[in-house]
Amino acid sequence: IETQQGLVRVINARFNLYAREDGFRAECYKGNLEVRKDGKIMSIGIGEKVKWSKEKQDFIKEKHYDGNPDWFRRESSYVDTPLELVVREIERQFGIKITLDVDPMPYYTGSFPHDNLQATMDNIADPFDLRYEQEGEKMRVWKE
Repeated sequence: IETQQGLVRVINARFNLYAREDGFRAECYKGNLEVRKDGKIMSIGIGEKVKWSKEKQDFIKEKHYDGNPDWFRRESSYVDTPLELVVREIERQFGIKITLDVDPMPYYTGSFPHDNLQATMDNIADPFDLRYEQEGEKMRVWKE
């Protein structure tokens, strides 16, 4: 599988691949994957994931939880992720545009469902005491 962020070779595998402008991650649930980026190669097996770090310009290999990918359950999960990146995924999932007026930018750990915008916004707003309001396909999120 060729993406702008890297190349993944699938070897009898069940996997999840996240390739967006803001990052790249491959998670292996069955079999093996080989990930290539800028001449570097990383192999991962069951229960492992690899992500590309822009800051270090290198692979980061980690363990991930067992089971099915989040999107099988129609949800997204994050660990210590800048809230602005989580918000970009919410925009993509729900087809809305969100203005985020939060400084400093918090890091989010949690999940949100893909089928309930209000539950999603509550999941990301409550931990940081944020407020939000929606008008049509636009939403504003702020801290009072």
